[in-house]
Amino acid sequence: MHTKRVGWAGMLMRWLLLIALAVSVAVLSNQDPASAAGRKAVRILHYNVQGITDLFNGEEYNLTPYDRGLQIGDKILAGDYDVVTLNEVFDSGMKEGITEKLKPHYDYALTEMGDTSTLDGIFGNSGLAVYSKLKPLPRSDLGSIVAKQIPVLKPCPSPDGGCPDEYEMVDVTVPQLICGTYHILDSYGFDSSCSSGFLPYDDLYHDDSYSSKGVGWVRLEDPAGLPLNVFFSHTQATYSIPDADAETGRAGNFAQIADLIRWVLPGQSLTNEAIVLTGDLNVIAGSTEYDTLIGTNSELHQLGLEDTWAVHNSPKGKDPGFTRRLMNTHVLIDEEFKSDQRLDYILAKYPRGCFLHSTVKRDYKDTKGTDLSDHYGVDITIGTSAAYCSPSTAKVDPPEGANAMNLSAAGNVQWMYFPDPGTYTFKAGAGTPPAAFELTAFAENEMSFPVEPWEGSPALTSREETVEYSPPGPFYLRIRPLKADGSHDKDWTGPYTMQIHQATGATWEDAIALHPTQPMNATMVKDDGIHPLQKEVYFKFRTELSDAQQKPWSTFKLKQKRLLGGQYADPASNSPPKSFAYAIRESKNGPTLYGSGASQVTLPAFEKTFGSTTQTLGTGGYRLIVSRTQPAVNEAAYFAITYETNLRILDIVELYCIEQEDLTGDDDPYLNLLLDNTASSTFHYPDTDSDQGHNDPASVTGTALKPHRIKMLSKAEIKLMEEDDADDDDLLDSTTINAGPNDNGTLQQDKLQGDGADYRLKYTVYQLY
Repeated sequence: MHTKRVGWAGMLMRWLLLIALAVSVAVLSNQDPASAAGRKAVRILHYNVQGITDLFNGEEYNLTPYDRGLQIGDKILAGDYDVVTLNEVFDSGMKEGITEKLKPHYDYALTEMGDTSTLDGIFGNSGLAVYSKLKPLPRSDLGSIVAKQIPVLKPCPSPDGGCPDEYEMVDVTVPQLICGTYHILDSYGFDSSCSSGFLPYDDLYHDDSYSSKGVGWVRLEDPAGLPLNVFFSHTQATYSIPDADAETGRAGNFAQIADLIRWVLPGQSLTNEAIVLTGDLNVIAGSTEYDTLIGTNSELHQLGLEDTWAVHNSPKGKDPGFTRRLMNTHVLIDEEFKSDQRLDYILAKYPRGCFLHSTVKRDYKDTKGTDLSDHYGVDITIGTSAAYCSPSTAKVDPPEGANAMNLSAAGNVQWMYFPDPGTYTFKAGAGTPPAAFELTAFAENEMSFPVEPWEGSPALTSREETVEYSPPGPFYLRIRPLKADGSHDKDWTGPYTMQIHQATGATWEDAIALHPTQPMNATMVKDDGIHPLQKEVYFKFRTELSDAQQKPWSTFKLKQKRLLGGQYADPASNSPPKSFAYAIRESKNGPTLYGSGASQVTLPAFEKTFGSTTQTLGTGGYRLIVSRTQPAVNEAAYFAITYETNLRILDIVELYCIEQEDLTGDDDPYLNLLLDNTASSTFHYPDTDSDQGHNDPASVTGTALKPHRIKMLSKAEIKLMEEDDADDDDLLDSTTINAGPNDNGTLQQDKLQGDGADYRLKYTVYQLY
């Protein structure tokens, strides 16, 4: 049976938005948009911490809520945020732990909102909290704005009573309804003025109806002295698929969010002041509901709010920004949850601002490697609108050589976008005063964690230092000035020069990096009077021994190409096949380890493979040299090379216990691994309760494998064992993980069951990049 709660206001009418037109625009307008030009960077974090009291949680964590709150506080402090909004801070111990860490650094906070004493059937508060380093900025012009009308019983004129009930409609103003009311249960730094408030939702269903969910609001003074309105919420959750009640509830929740924004930002304030809405909004990005409630067809979009991740951080849509993933140690693949989702958002409108960068905090783990919540946090840095200040405004495909750049806004960063995969070398320099720069690459489909440099370090302390990147696809480059201690220099501005070089493969030193399964285009140029006819292209690649100390094989597939409209394309069917040779060397003047003479590509595929599965190599870096004989005519040769190998990386993501085998106490599980029929290792996990997962084993015996980076060639045979003190250990179940040609890191989940125990093994298999 569905449970629905309708608030006392909702029983009578949809809350009326009766803006007092008599209030002049001059009074209501607090800021001139032009004054926003001086904004400084602001960092905001949203995080659903799953701080649900253990009795109702259905999830066992390694830590008490208080201790988990302490570790969450440490993560927040490391991010140096100006404003932090949290969801699901229901547990008092967790609130205590987080506040204990944050209060010395955050002077203002609302740590508990949502009345639980006057609404029947409400057992929990809203779970919302906000911590701010920015001071409150009260409004004094909301008193004449009527938010709603409520019926009030008229007094009975007869001293003996007996009058029939008569009601009159009474205006309730925004300050009376929102500001400094009983809805703020615990706070510090804020007073009862109109700088904060909370609006409970009318329509909540299922278990959500037992809490006082709603939307919170704080008006803060940003570093430039301008108003920043932060709204934060946790809207109606979905309890089944489909769930029409939940969708109805969310629609009502979003309508009330829009009402609150209009109430506290009347007149020109709605245009001139910054607005940020954060929260686990329980809307799946990309869904029809998303289009209605968040996308360009939504009421929030009409108010000027944009989905900062989709519009500014991943403008091409390649990084979905999932905030609840199957990879999370507190999430299982089941009939209702089969795919990753983006449920947590930062929506914003920031006059003259720029959304510099957002990241999903997938690294928020406890000291044992377990995720601190079933959601990932999402953050954003907001700076000043200026050239190339965000991924969406990046300088696209900058030319080879020197690029004159200018960082005009203190605290900003600048971005470049490279649509073509390749091997790129960068350096940056400024004249007076000399400046250090950090050049960080982010793959187009992974904007939260940077690409590892192929050579060098992102931090360049002199104009002569270089860093080399070779992502397997299109990527962004973030440029920011550094202080001597390596932190972001938020005061530096000025002109600087970016030197860019894309490797051509013409020499040993200018080799093009290869990654498994990723085709890389290349050209042998013709004699153009400046460059001689090119007959060799140099590539570089890396490989490693497996953990069983076996050498993987490395082969290379060549595909003949042509240039069509400036782009590499497959050759025409009547194109003459070309001949190519190859050699593999470890050093420039060293011997050829493998190779063959020139031979034609095979038709009709125009392909050939260099080497076979007997072409094995040990750990190290190598060069592949592709060559051609002297052509009969002066012409270029175009082709693509794909690196293939049987080396795989196995990541044992998590061992999750649904039901224990030992009903009298904790299970003591361990995994026996046999790798490629050779290497044996045992992962010993901590004592395990039902509904508890472990990301890392407590210890590893036998072959010293790294659980999240196991190098294998063909297969891993795994047995799940349970330790018994009195009897022999129990074999509960087993599974075999086989390497395959399409291993791409997709999360897998195997059931391991036996003797009444029920476990899930999460793992991924991917190729080395």
